[in-house]
Amino acid sequence: MLERIHEIIEAVSNSYGDNYFSKITLSLHKIIAADYTFIAKYDQQKHRNKTLVLVAKGALAENFEYLLEGTPSADVLDGSVCFYPEGVCQVFPQDSALIEMNIQGYIGVPLFNSKKEITGLIVALYEQPLKNEEDIISLFELFSSRIAAELERLEYENSLEEKIAQRNQELSNTIEELKSNQQQLIESEKMSALGNLVAGVSHEVNTPLGIAITTHSIMVDELTFLNERLSNDQLTLKDMNHFRHVTEDALTMQGENLSRAKKLIENFKRTAADQHHLEIDKINIEYYYQQIISTLRSLLKPKKAYI
Repeated sequence: MLERIHEIIEAVSNSYGDNYFSKITLSLHKIIAADYTFIAKYDQQKHRNKTLVLVAKGALAENFEYLLEGTPSADVLDGSVCFYPEGVCQVFPQDSALIEMNIQGYIGVPLFNSKKEITGLIVALYEQPLKNEEDIISLFELFSSRIAAELERLEYENSLEEKIAQRNQELSNTIEELKSNQQQLIESEKMSALGNLVAGVSHEVNTPLGIAITTHSIMVDELTFLNERLSNDQLTLKDMNHFRHVTEDALTMQGENLSRAKKLIENFKRTAADQHHLEIDKINIEYYYQQIISTLRSLLKPKKAYI
């Protein structure tokens, strides 16, 4: 058993993400001599599973999705290890996939994230009755926490990228609107003043955007370091606390500066639009002047007098 564990650890060393899932599934598949082995992600809303990697007869195969109703996977996702040394098709006659594949033996182990929530499972299927299911279950349980941790890390990374992309898209949309209003101002008699104003706003916006980009780089570096520690099985509580504190501070700083940049652009857009608004309207003087001052900050900076 120790030799098998060492073989798997060597196979997945310095790998993460999709590459990690492929390597560990191939390694487990080979050692346990299964006909089919796969890792699947659980979609709670749709009550479906989607395989992240599938090994069939020793080779990587195309991933697939399947409903959980009437399958042994549904029992696994209730939080328990599920194994049938033989006759699994008779126990689950509604599982057409198992019947078509002529499966006799089934072993499934759930994957739990750091919040003790089930995020997926790892499964081995056999066309012949099982004789060493205890060893297989032990191997699956031993590596399930590492697989679940990598799945959680990948989901966190994807979520972070989506949030950053969403913020960038919001800024991009606002800038596009700003460009449209800018074109109208260019056609007015305030061409010269507009040029100075745009330059000043750009300078003000560049500062929070620069900070946001820097914090993103910090998070990427921290994540790379964490991946290396995870891959080498050297991760410590100190490393996790450091990663948590750094990313919390970085995300806070990034969010504040992206919001600051967005606010600057929106204030500029509103100030520019007001120049062509000739209708009588009620305004809050204090708030209105705060917006103008924020927009024109770079133009209002005191200059040194030279005698």
